[in-house]
Amino acid sequence: MNKMLAAGMDLAEVVAATTCRPAEILGLPDGVGTLAPGAPADIALFSLLDGVFELSDAEGNRRTGTRRLVNAATFVAGHPLPPRLPAPPPPWISLTDAQRAALKTRERSLRELLTTPLVGPDGLDQDPHGGPGTQRC
Repeated sequence: MNKMLAAGMDLAEVVAATTCRPAEILGLPDGVGTLAPGAPADIALFSLLDGVFELSDAEGNRRTGTRRLVNAATFVAGHPLPPRLPAPPPPWISLTDAQRAALKTRERSLRELLTTPLVGPDGLDQDPHGGPGTQRC
């Protein structure tokens, strides 16, 4: 979607090109790829960011875009889909040094995120009698 924006398509064209048009071409049931009443509630919500964003294609050609869509939430059958990281690349795929470094940085960041407490001791629940830090069953 970001590459289509960078190539000059307007946002409405990009959304149609990635939702209802593929559904039509694939012959999917009516309503798939749309927000029509009664359609499956499979929805992706995006934030549209302005800035300078470098994009590249499979041949390594680069282009700079001024807008970027970033997924904010996804719903499948009307229920939120929890975010998850993609699977690591299989060991037989060669990676560049930059790709290996990016994977290590992502792993460190995730480990830090998962080991840092959400709140400090002052943010913990209190028991009904007012004692600080007691855990409820």
